Amino acid sequence: MDTNDPTPLTINGDTHLFFIIGDPISQVGSPLLFNSLFQQHQIAAAMLPCHVLPTDLGVVIKGLRRQQNLGGIIVTVPHKTRVLRLIDSLTPEALATGAVNAIRRNPDGSLYGANFDGQACVRTFQQLGTDLRNQSVLIIGAGGAGRAVADACLREGASYLRLVEKRPSRAIRLVRELKARFPHAIIDVGDHSPGGFTRVVNCSPSGMTTADAMPIDIDQLDPGTAVVDLVLKPVNPPLLKAAQEMGCQTANGNTVLAAQVDLIADFFLIARG
Repeated sequence: MDTNDPTPLTINGDTHLFFIIGDPISQVGSPLLFNSLFQQHQIAAAMLPCHVLPTDLGVVIKGLRRQQNLGGIIVTVPHKTRVLRLIDSLTPEALATGAVNAIRRNPDGSLYGANFDGQACVRTFQQLGTDLRNQSVLIIGAGGAGRAVADACLREGASYLRLVEKRPSRAIRLVRELKARFPHAIIDVGDHSPGGFTRVVNCSPSGMTTADAMPIDIDQLDPGTAVVDLVLKPVNPPLLKAAQEMGCQTANGNTVLAAQVDLIADFFLIARG
């Protein structure tokens, strides 16, 4: 994908519109990636960021549902779980994880939700030359992204998974759900220590601002651990900087996002010639 193509997008009456909704929204990278895809394949479409407060989510989805040239919606924090009650049907992965990060508008106006966070995280570990089978995984954050990543890691054969969450009750509920689907894995809720874990994934917003605390106890991180941080901005958040200094393999949120582009484009039925 050539993100340096100077040819501007042509916006006219035939343009299909895609949106990414979230709060905040300044950190998102999807518009750049998808608009580059549209340019490369000469697709009459454009993706725009849409800042939506949680209190306005329902009315925004209701309005977009009526938009006849809507191609789809990407959903980011904090709407991935809240949007479920506002759409009509879900893929098996979205249903299992209880979170959505992509919505397609069907020709009849119905909204169909999917989740690719987990698959993209798995692909990212594979790109690092690591896998998840029989591995121990520490996941920070049990929100929409954390739910999807936890499910995907266990589907890939992780043998032990620990959740770290500011709201313990949310993590406990997720552990209960995961144990029902993956009875042979060890799954629990614990503290921020990464000691003994071979894979770490930050699915929380921690690291987006300089005031944020480190999402894990970095002094306990093993140099052989592979670390993925879903934070998009800054590109190299404090967790990854510290992990790199310790000799860990790392991947940032933009790498995970790039791994989703083809998956979501196929889901949106974007023909690329």
